[in-house]
Amino acid sequence: MKIKIIGTDMPELQELVDRTKAAVSELGVKAEVETVTDMMEMNKYTISLPGLVLNEKVIHGGAPVPDTAEIKKLIQSEIS
Repeated sequence: MKIKIIGTDMPELQELVDRTKAAVSELGVKAEVETVTDMMEMNKYTISLPGLVLNEKVIHGGAPVPDTAEIKKLIQSEIS
């Protein structure tokens, strides 16, 4: 599974990175978590920032940043 966290250098981006990594760890799933801050790469997605992409599918965008429990639900719904 590949997870991309899309955004610019803002506190919410790091918050989403931290919560996503915690969710992946708690779920015990194998996932590559990548932070994307390059504008050319970000433009590939129609998304509010910060955004969460799982296997090239946008699963969350914008504020407020979901908590770890919500991110776990989003991941589980995509891998079920």
